Amino acid sequence: MKNKFYHLIGNLLTFFGLMSVDLIGINLINLGAGPYDYIIIPLSIISSIWIVVLVSEYLGIFTMKDVSINWQDIKRTLKWFLLSILATSLGAIILYFEGGNTTNNQVSLTESFSSVSVFTIFLLTAIAAPVMEELIIRGFLIKKCFNFSKVGVLVSSIIFGMLHHPTSLGEFTTYFGMGLVLGIYYKKTERIELVILLHGIHNFIGAFAFVF
Repeated sequence: MKNKFYHLIGNLLTFFGLMSVDLIGINLINLGAGPYDYIIIPLSIISSIWIVVLVSEYLGIFTMKDVSINWQDIKRTLKWFLLSILATSLGAIILYFEGGNTTNNQVSLTESFSSVSVFTIFLLTAIAAPVMEELIIRGFLIKKCFNFSKVGVLVSSIIFGMLHHPTSLGEFTTYFGMGLVLGIYYKKTERIELVILLHGIHNFIGAFAFVF
């Protein structure tokens, strides 16, 4: 019992430590435009990614030398991308009937992105967020804490939904649905690089729509 308690505390501390690195990197965009935007912010974001990657590899979530993606992987991931669109569409429908037209998280991102470069926007949304969030929320929680169980998929999806600061059922359903698709995909493949790719495609299209 004592060992299980210490193991739980260790997992919680590791999770919150990794999330702190993730949030620090992401929130640096609030420094705004200027010299920060082309040097300090990108370097800090890349440093945050590197820390999370190194810790994740140390914990056995994945190994860099085993990461590989072929054309079949891309085609399979694109099919799951369509599922993620369906999942988030359910949240959008609920949000519409609640009288909303966008999520609180999207409003916050729009405000933050208005003062930074296109490079920073894509670095953050299409690379940093998918890599760090998947390694922490899917990789650490589902693999390390719950050993690919259904409970792990559910817990990680709830946490993913709450981390996007929902203020209504529609908003929560949007991100919970996305998290559920990502979690199920990880459980089926046990390949975190494919889940990062799926998340990255989703975010890249969102960033592209915002910028252009």
